[in-house]
Amino acid sequence: MKRVLLFSFAIAFALIIGCAGSKVTVKDNPFNNSKDIELKTWHKVIEGNMDNQEATYIAEIKNGKRTPTTVKFHFRVGAMGLVANPFAKYKDAPLDPTAQILVDDKSYTLKLIDNHKDTTLSITNSYAGTYNDLYCSVVLPSEIGAGIINASKVMYRFSNGGEYTTLLAKPDQLEKLKTFFSIK
Repeated sequence: MKRVLLFSFAIAFALIIGCAGSKVTVKDNPFNNSKDIELKTWHKVIEGNMDNQEATYIAEIKNGKRTPTTVKFHFRVGAMGLVANPFAKYKDAPLDPTAQILVDDKSYTLKLIDNHKDTTLSITNSYAGTYNDLYCSVVLPSEIGAGIINASKVMYRFSNGGEYTTLLAKPDQLEKLKTFFSIK
């Protein structure tokens, strides 16, 4: 019984530590005489069968000017935990070439860059199968960043073989995004 309680406590602690990792970092870059800004987070999937593993926001400030923000997304499709996801009809399809971002009630279309897929074989005691990791980047113009600073809602919609996945920035993530885009 003590082992079960200890194991449960260890799992809960690991989840708390693992989920509390969203933070904005600002680093001086002496090679470019600039500052690099980064936010590593993820967004909640509210529709669809792709799992958002990571969303990394990156920008640079050089000579007092901020570059447009690049957001690198990582999705996983075809597996849910240790069990294959039978609902992922298009797990072998790459991401469609465009996505949308909704900032409050204003929608923008984004072109995906560096759109590619990796396949991973997973073998455990109870499951053997593959899942696909889908990667892409989008560039957010300064107009979108300025809108996020005062936004009450930020959502993304991606498509994979015509099947939509919608992501929502949770309230704590939205606050981190506001901090990220406020840095000058």
